[in-house]
Amino acid sequence: MSSIGQLWRRAPLWRADLIAALTFSALAVIYPVRITAPTSLRPVPLADAPAGAVLPCSEEHGVASVVGPQLSVQYENGTPEPVSVYWLDQSGQRRFYETVDAGRSKVQPGSATSYWVVADARQQCIGIVHPGRDTGVILVHDAANGPDLVVLH
Repeated sequence: MSSIGQLWRRAPLWRADLIAALTFSALAVIYPVRITAPTSLRPVPLADAPAGAVLPCSEEHGVASVVGPQLSVQYENGTPEPVSVYWLDQSGQRRFYETVDAGRSKVQPGSATSYWVVADARQQCIGIVHPGRDTGVILVHDAANGPDLVVLH
């Protein structure tokens, strides 16, 4: 019998450690895990962001959606360019939902506790919408200093 075979039979603890190490290494290659540091995201409770709120774009990296009651909101684009609507997911990341062409409107199902970024054709944030329970229409219109958002009930 070879010396490796003898060593393998005589060292059950060493053998178990080797098998565990090789298994873990193989799993790490098959299922890589990315470890990230905690972020400063905070789901803003409904009481902190009133129904029908439009938040400034500077808040985009500080809010995240939470599960809540379902509703539908109509986005009306009164600007000469298309706008894009993004949902901010539970980790605060943009998730594209739809484009609303100039002069058109679209109904978007969602939740009363979600946050939605409305962006211009260059994907620059116009504003962040927190619909709340009573919002019916989000109007994107041309203001003196560029596109702006208005919440209508």
